Amino acid sequence: MLKVAVICKANLYRSPAARIFLADAFGQAGIEAVVVSGGILPEGNTVPPAYVSIAAEAGIDLSEHVSHHITTEDLERQDLVLTMTRELLREVVVLAPTIWPKAFTMREFLRRASAIGPRKPTEQLDHWFAAIGRDRKRTQVLGDFDPDDVADPVGGTAEDYRVMLRQVERLSTDLASLF
Repeated sequence: MLKVAVICKANLYRSPAARIFLADAFGQAGIEAVVVSGGILPEGNTVPPAYVSIAAEAGIDLSEHVSHHITTEDLERQDLVLTMTRELLREVVVLAPTIWPKAFTMREFLRRASAIGPRKPTEQLDHWFAAIGRDRKRTQVLGDFDPDDVADPVGGTAEDYRVMLRQVERLSTDLASLF
């Protein structure tokens, strides 16, 4: 069974939505997967009611979600770690350096996996991930590279939240189709 963690900063907006969309996309593709989410900020926060309503418009229920602070152990247990930004990727790799070969921004993973093609039915995950990460250098995640980031809608408009949700849903569907 595939184990995936999706990471954002507070674990209140992007990663909980991605967890739901990605789990649904894997299920629809017939892939057995457990998808969890977490953040790098302290845990125990709930999703503000305005965002719960916006998420409900997109067909997801975040009303019971409570933020989770990701730990080294959480990260090391996963087959794949997907972050929302390059900054977060750097943070989780510093927290758990051994995850580098299986840690990507969501967009980076999709871009690289699309370039090498879908996983072959008999191909082991670690071999496919190695192919996806071939020639990848840690220095490539320095700085900001907007095309690899899913923008944080905090402080934005309701439409910013909707745009982020549509983006994460599309990324999830496209990503699952490659497995």
